[in-house]
Amino acid sequence: MASERFCARALRVIKALMEDTTKDSIDRFFELKKLVQVQEREWNVVFSDWRRSTGALQLGAMFCRDLLTSEEFDRLSPYTRDYILRMAQAGALVAAGPFENGGDLRGVFVWTPEATALDSMLAGDPAIVSGRLECRLSIWVAPPGIGDDYRRRAAQGLRDSMVTFGWVMLRRGPKYDSHPTPAVEQLIRKHFEYTEKLRANGQLVYAGAIEGTGELRGVLLMQGDSTATARAMKDDPAVKAGRFTPQVLRWWTALGNVPGH
Repeated sequence: MASERFCARALRVIKALMEDTTKDSIDRFFELKKLVQVQEREWNVVFSDWRRSTGALQLGAMFCRDLLTSEEFDRLSPYTRDYILRMAQAGALVAAGPFENGGDLRGVFVWTPEATALDSMLAGDPAIVSGRLECRLSIWVAPPGIGDDYRRRAAQGLRDSMVTFGWVMLRRGPKYDSHPTPAVEQLIRKHFEYTEKLRANGQLVYAGAIEGTGELRGVLLMQGDSTATARAMKDDPAVKAGRFTPQVLRWWTALGNVPGH
């Protein structure tokens, strides 16, 4: 069983990280890394508490398995929109939107951490039932607040409008190394420092890591057109070093879904 002292100290560091993205928080990240040289069982207790106390969201990437004709898409769209509305009204879905240039990656759903029985909910999507779309789930450890402004606008009876952001998916690059060597730690520091610069100049508006050990490692929402976003990602030290490979997309979503925007 994890010691109360260990849990309390680790959670203090983690919560501070979620509230502060300055250089000091980068130092605390590595403080935490050294702190958690403990048995896996103890870490799992702390990590479980952390997920309950942060904005760990369930991210569903929608991939097209069989291209729709324009006529088929038009027939399915009203039913899909109704299904999305029902999920939002049930409090499970906090944001959604299609990609403009995603190829077979058509869009994303963002669910709350508390949303359960997602398989059952997804079975109600006519595009999934028809076999045209499949949903690939990830846990997005992002700051809280996504969808809050939209719900406030809806409660006030304000009309929906759509806005666009650069949606960047950071995937494992050709030189990704999962071992915490000094060189990897230094590269992560440089990556964090660079993303903080993007946040300070207004380009980066929302970001978070993807939980687990899969190919997708993080998602960023950016202001500006796709060319500017791609240029910014190209200058990321972790991208230059081959740790990450960015996929830059144009995401459409309702006004208010992205905090502060």
